[in-house]
Amino acid sequence: MEYSKADLENVRRIELEILQEIMRICNAHSIPYFAVGGTALGAVRHNGFIPWDDDIDIGMMREDYEKFLEVARTDLNSEYDLVHYSTYEDHPVYFAKIKKKGTLFVEKGVNKLKIPKGIFVDIMPYDYCPSNPKKQRQFVRKTIFLNNLFVTKTTSISTFERNKVKRFVKTVIRKVLHCILLAVPKRYLYKKLDTHLKKYSQGPREYVCQNKFMNTITRFDNIFPTSTHVFEGLEISMPGNQDAFLRGYFGNYMQLPPENKRITHSPELLKY
Repeated sequence: MEYSKADLENVRRIELEILQEIMRICNAHSIPYFAVGGTALGAVRHNGFIPWDDDIDIGMMREDYEKFLEVARTDLNSEYDLVHYSTYEDHPVYFAKIKKKGTLFVEKGVNKLKIPKGIFVDIMPYDYCPSNPKKQRQFVRKTIFLNNLFVTKTTSISTFERNKVKRFVKTVIRKVLHCILLAVPKRYLYKKLDTHLKKYSQGPREYVCQNKFMNTITRFDNIFPTSTHVFEGLEISMPGNQDAFLRGYFGNYMQLPPENKRITHSPELLKY
């Protein structure tokens, strides 16, 4: 479905509510967090959402992320759901989401899954990775491979590919792989990915990355100590070296992308 102006405004309004709940828990339990992806870019370039964007992404270092998951089980306001593999086995992605109860934001491929399907904010764990560029590439390639297995175990739909031909090809491949993975326990795939991501938890503590993309690799000291920036009237935590962090992620981040690259999540069902 295509957003109306009112739809987009209401999705963003609820995401900001969720963000404030995440910030409340982080402040109460001294858990560091930082804006990542389009949220960090939007803060710097627009002091809020990128004009066509419809989501909020938050990053946490692994130890902080796991502490957040632990305290959120009991401290999260009853208006929200903590959605993670450990709370909902059908959750199709590795990272956690906080979702607003009483809303619907149904992405492609998740309609039949036994999970809450509300409007959400993503919370991404960041892990240490090798300092050597060749080992970094090897680490990320294996991460992407294991992550794809984990996602495909639950859903065969390619949810993030916008090109129709590529989406069709990826969906066919995923359907075949999904059938092959039917005999493999999801717990096993989660453990393999989780163990791999924590491989460098004892060092070297120089570079960190997310679980999905090569362009998320950045120096630890580009993030910490964190700084702050205004985002839709809220003062949120940001990577300390905002310029280096965003250039690694987006390149020339102050230049607007062409219109055909300005995409949203485009839910199949929306209720707010």
